[in-house]
Amino acid sequence: MHTEWFLTMLSEFTASALLVIAGYFVGRYRERRHLKGRDLHEYDFFPYVATPEKFAEFSLKDFRLGVHFLLRGHDARAARQLIFIGEQNNVRGQFLENSSRAARSPGCRSCAATTAWSAQSASISTSTTSTATC
Repeated sequence: MHTEWFLTMLSEFTASALLVIAGYFVGRYRERRHLKGRDLHEYDFFPYVATPEKFAEFSLKDFRLGVHFLLRGHDARAARQLIFIGEQNNVRGQFLENSSRAARSPGCRSCAATTAWSAQSASISTSTTSTATC
């Protein structure tokens, strides 16, 4: 009678332990896959530049370069970081402001970047996106 109880407990414990171990390894695999890629600061288009006073200053030019590079799907990790930095620095507002100025002039190049930025950040941001047309 005690043997039967002991075997039942041992088999339930073994099954639980196997499920916990399998969940652990699945989690590690997903985390590694999520962190695959390089950090944004490892690229040449990192959107912050150092000023002579040794302060970090946001560079919209480097940000646009990064958007164009990462839209081709090279690195999802760096793209997530670039979107986060763009939201912190109100890049959408700067793009819309630049595109409204460029709409008055022929050859609007910033509208494509505005549309790309809005499309890429729309999947993460919950606010509405608006794009400019030339």
